[in-house]
This record gives sequence, structure tokens and C-alpha cells, in this order.
Amino acid sequence: MIKRAIKEYGAVSVGIHFNEKDYYNEVTYGYMTNGSPSYTNHAVTIVGWDDSYSKDNFKESCKPNDNGAWIVRNSWGDWWGEGGYFYVSYEEPTLCDGVVYVTEQAPQNERIYEYDPLGLVQFIGYSKYGVESGSGSGETAPVWYANLFTAKGNDTLTSVAFYTSAPEQECEIKVYTGCDGSPISGKLVLTQKTAVAAPGYNTVVLDSHVKLTQHEKFSVVICTSSDKTGFVVPCEYARDNYSENAVSHEGESWLSYDGVKFEDIADATLDSLPNANVCIKAFATLPGTSISLIPQSLEIDAGSKMTILALVTPQGTVVTWESSDTSVCTVDANGIVTALKAGNAVVTASTADNFAQCFVTVTGSPTPPTPAPTGGSSSGCSAGFAALALLALVPIILKKRS
Repeated sequence: MIKRAIKEYGAVSVGIHFNEKDYYNEVTYGYMTNGSPSYTNHAVTIVGWDDSYSKDNFKESCKPNDNGAWIVRNSWGDWWGEGGYFYVSYEEPTLCDGVVYVTEQAPQNERIYEYDPLGLVQFIGYSKYGVESGSGSGETAPVWYANLFTAKGNDTLTSVAFYTSAPEQECEIKVYTGCDGSPISGKLVLTQKTAVAAPGYNTVVLDSHVKLTQHEKFSVVICTSSDKTGFVVPCEYARDNYSENAVSHEGESWLSYDGVKFEDIADATLDSLPNANVCIKAFATLPGTSISLIPQSLEIDAGSKMTILALVTPQGTVVTWESSDTSVCTVDANGIVTALKAGNAVVTASTADNFAQCFVTVTGSPTPPTPAPTGGSSSGCSAGFAALALLALVPIILKKRS
């Protein structure tokens, strides 16, 4: 899975227990521990692999059984290791928590509903016997968890996000509107199934958008299970020296072992997980206009012109244009950009309640206009000077050709 992630995304962030004195070979840049201690204390980035890297390159006290190592970038600079890199055996027992990140620019008119601004602290399990936390496999029966939100406007729900703890974990997402009390007390407006390939944080775009009414309560309910672990409910809660500022309130997050009877997590966890919420985020677009630009970035030569296209809904919405640096480029009411000199500027297209931007890079210098010939004595002087310059160049040209 790590090799596939490197091929697709370029690198993988991992945790490792690092003890340079006991386990690092300064000559070959090889690293492997004996697994004690087993906790991680350092973050590094795997950027490649070498299946033929010799097992003899590691210290005698911690030599793996077979060849092969990850090529790893450390965070200490080029002075350390082999230009900042070292080799970690495939058999290194403390490597864990491999993560890749796929980011995208957030829409300008997006609203996020969440109770977990600090993010995931721990996965828990839940059954008819209550909350389970800690290590081990846990109960692998399906579990339901939910967040109950209050719409802040006449928004449109477009996607949800949550964490999964196991590969190929199947999840069913349900959205209810008009809730009163429990998260399934409202009208079921969407059901969608997805299988998440790798554990981690995932954003799922909804098959159909859900219209929300300001002040109404709506819920996002997730049913999931895994044959690999029963700890599948992602939670944020107050943990000393990590997330002690986490807060929660009654009526926000819920748990269920049968999908019918839901328990407020504030009642379920009590002292075991203080100030706990489940990690579900809901993303919605704000009411009003939508605007995007094509292209979102452009490179243009000084002295040239190019048109930026604004896609706006509803049609007929008034758009105003502005350049952040009119010495670099200007933009007119139709989105036509005129490049003036080398530099960078941001062109902004705005409506009454939204905006979009295009990042402009101007290169080169404008071509000076060719001077037109003039009459009179000035013309004679100019012509005489040009002829003199031409004659002065002739011997040089002939000399170069000889």
C-alpha cells in the first residue's frame, strides 16, 4: 500500500521511533530498531524504496532478515544523512501512521458544520454494553454515529467528511432534515454507500445536494464496521497536553449499536472521554451567487492581452473586476487583462456576495513601438544618422562573413 501511495501521490508521511545513537549506521545511512521501545517519537517522509538495499548495511545488533529499505527524507536538513536522506528497513517494527495528503482550494462560498475543530484524538467502539476504548480488535458489529447540526442559513449541503480506521472500510451515509430530538427523528433525504480504500480522513461528495432551511436541525448519520477492528468511531475529546481545549455540549454527537436507539455521547462517555464529539463535518454552499474563473491562473507576456471568463449563476449577475497591481496589469469591465510589465498580480471578479480570483504572472518587457518617420529638417537628420549607422556596420558584417 505504501508503494502504491508513493506512485500515486509522491510521498508518505510516517511515524517512527528514532534513536540515532543505538540504531543508525552513519556509514551506510541504514536504520532499524529492535522494536523496543515501540512508541513513535519522530515524523519522517518516505519518498521511495530500494528492494536491493543490503541487509548488511544495518547495525549488527539490529540486522533484518532480508534486503530492502524505504528511502526516507528526514526533517533535519541536507547536512544530515545522505543529503538529508536515510534508509529504513522494510522490517522496521515502529513504522506506523502512514499518511498522504490531497488538498484543494476551498470554495469562497463554503460553510463548514463541525464539532471537532481540533480533529481526531482516538477511535472508539460502541455496543449495547457501552463505549469501548483502548487497544485490541473490539466488537466488530456495525455501529452508528451521528452529528446533529443547526442550519445557519438556507444552505445547500454538498459533501461530508469523517475518519476511518481500517482499509476497505464500508460506510453508509444518511442525511435527515427537520430533526427534533434524536438524529433520525427527521425526514430521511439521502442514503449513500461508500467503501474507503485506506484509513484516514476522507471527504465524500454527496450524490445529490440537500437543501437546508435556516434554523432547522439536520443530521449526518454514518453506519460503519470493519472485520479488522471494532474501534471505528472517530472522536475528538479533551486530552491533556494535546487537545485539552476541546469542548462539547448535549445534543451534538450521538452513538447507536442498532441504528434505532441513539445515545447522546455526552451521556455515553461521561468521565472516560471528557468533552467528546464524533468527527463528522458537513460542507455546504452559501445561498446567493456562484462565481468561478477560467483560467484560475495565467502567464502572459508584457504588452499582450488575454480574456478571463467569469462563470456566474444566476445569469445576469453584475460582476466587477479589479487588479491588485495596476502597474503590472489592468483589467476592464469585460475581464480583458492587459499586461504592462513583468511581475505578479491578482485579478478579482466580485459579485454582491461572492468573489473569485485569477493569479496573473506577467513576463518580459513590452515591445517598444517603431518610431514613424517625420518630415522637414528633422527627417534629414534622422535619415543621415541611420545611413551613417548602417555604413558603420557594413565593414563589421563583411569581416564576419570573410
